[in-house]
Amino acid sequence: IKANDYYVVARDRDGFYTKYQREPDHSTDFALANAIDYLEIYDASDNLLDAVYWKNTRADIDANDGKSIKRKNLVDTDSASDWTTVSNPQPD
Repeated sequence: IKANDYYVVARDRDGFYTKYQREPDHSTDFALANAIDYLEIYDASDNLLDAVYWKNTRADIDANDGKSIKRKNLVDTDSASDWTTVSNPQPD
């Protein structure tokens, strides 16, 4: 993922297209849980670049059904305050 860019992963490619009129960057049967879960992004050398955790002891982010998590801005403070939940996610 290039700087200032985004990468969309959707569970249902057709459903995503119907709702947003664009293809996701990747679709998969893999799904992130609305309960305790996390996403970590690593570079090719296996260095952790970024991470987001929700509904667990590492963060206090609550993404209920129908919501997505997105970064608030490009400043990375390694805290839950870097992230927000949105009902209708759109790329900035």
